[in-house]
Amino acid sequence: MGDGVLAGMSKGRVLTKVDALANHRDASGKFDRREAFLAALKDDGQDYLEILLGQAGITPADATYLRATWYNPGQDGWWHALQPIGPVMRHGLIKALGEATTRDLPLDSYWNLGGRMVEISVAVSPYQVTRLIHTPPCPAPTRNRTRKVPIWRLTPMNGETEGQETFDEVVETVTAGIAVVRRKEPA
Repeated sequence: MGDGVLAGMSKGRVLTKVDALANHRDASGKFDRREAFLAALKDDGQDYLEILLGQAGITPADATYLRATWYNPGQDGWWHALQPIGPVMRHGLIKALGEATTRDLPLDSYWNLGGRMVEISVAVSPYQVTRLIHTPPCPAPTRNRTRKVPIWRLTPMNGETEGQETFDEVVETVTAGIAVVRRKEPA
């Protein structure tokens, strides 16, 4: 993860690691780490971030960041008036992972900014289970992101020019009044 995001959708390091754990397969192609992950998530005696540290391999820095921003009920935390967010995140992951496990489908997770509340959407298709984490806006990033990722948003042109960059996006094309904007993540 890192610092904030300006707008749109993001995957980030933590969601990438959670999805990698959920989608890990053994040599025969069977999802082989889901049962232990799901059992740990369902155990209310285990701390959510400790599970992500121990099983998904998020870093201590990632856990510290999440505690200070996402899950901080103090005035310096993001969305402090909407706390507690941790249980929503945990139960959203349990629901998504349960649906993926029942259907033997991959899990794909994204963070979408711009809502009024913190909520999780879980969508099932014949090909995958998609988990969308919706949140209100957060503070803008303070560091430039340099790695282009396969996430785009298309929007009516509002003064964008091809090649224009922000901290976390780059305008790839402007055609017929539509700007195609690509997401950038930290390297």
